[in-house]
Amino acid sequence: MAQASDSTTMLALAEKILGQVYRLDNHLKQNSISQPCLAVGASTGLWSSHSTDIESARSSIFGLTKQLTKLLVGPHEFLHEYVSSNWEHGALYTLLEFNILEKIPLDGKVHVSLLASQSGLPEKKLLSVLRLISCEGILDEVSEGVFGHTAISEELVRDEKFKAFIGFQLFETRVASAHLADSMKVEASDYQTGQSAFKYANQNGDRILVVDVEGRNTAFLADQFPALSFETQVDKFKPQPTGGPDKVLLVYLVRNILWNCSDEDCVKILQTFVPAMEKYPDTVLLVNEMMSPARGTLERHVEKGYRRRDVTVMTMHNAKQRTEDEWKALFAKASPNFTFNLQTASTPHSYRGLWEVHSGLAE
Repeated sequence: MAQASDSTTMLALAEKILGQVYRLDNHLKQNSISQPCLAVGASTGLWSSHSTDIESARSSIFGLTKQLTKLLVGPHEFLHEYVSSNWEHGALYTLLEFNILEKIPLDGKVHVSLLASQSGLPEKKLLSVLRLISCEGILDEVSEGVFGHTAISEELVRDEKFKAFIGFQLFETRVASAHLADSMKVEASDYQTGQSAFKYANQNGDRILVVDVEGRNTAFLADQFPALSFETQVDKFKPQPTGGPDKVLLVYLVRNILWNCSDEDCVKILQTFVPAMEKYPDTVLLVNEMMSPARGTLERHVEKGYRRRDVTVMTMHNAKQRTEDEWKALFAKASPNFTFNLQTASTPHSYRGLWEVHSGLAE
């Protein structure tokens, strides 16, 4: 088993970080340089100074912190985070493209409904974008659906040229980088006779791959629980089977089916279970689907992973990750007799709910 050297253990790295931060803090005090802050209007020589002491300390702290982070999360989680930042980039580009930041007063705050009205964007989609950006500290969601600036977004509002540069990096260079591999597959791809990935992208256009996957849980469950009987219902809009005379129906399972359906279709699907659940009141409907956690219930760096997923499903599938209240509203609309219990679980990138739904007539 590979062993870490004494200089690369978590404790050793943490001690080095603390030492460098301590020395940097002393340097700021001795030179009357203000402490950094991300509030609107904040300014400090720490950000603008090019002194050897400050540059050296900042570089060292940054490098050590990244190294410690890799040790904490491991290769799999590091790579997942490394490639997932494209969703933040797409979200920020959206805000720049629709001039959302300029619509927020530097000395005030604005509700998402007003920003949506002023920009002509769907409010719920805009909220998902704003919340992901807020997880990065670029904006601040000061209360439910209400956003204000930070020093980072202020920079983009005050400096139009810098904003244009950031926009270029967020779109043109990302399109080019996505086509780098394809541009090198052509026969003549060297520096003399080849072409840039950016030019290749513009000449060939983006290629889109659409994959339609229908989830199937029956084989796995049947293997895990051989004493149970299973049926598969392919058409999710038809009335659900109630079993034959030799079987007693106990549970319906719906997993990864409703998340990308419209509210209207979700209600129609849920209503297909109502006749059987009312006829056999002990029947249970289990709904296992992705959810969007409530704002402020998790640490921001944790919440960011779920806000990424909100923007991911919106971008790739034009679907919305529903909150707990939105799921409850769907169940209530499907049947006023539905009662339910909720259990939640999560990985670093997926927040899920398991709803145990009853007809309510069993009580």
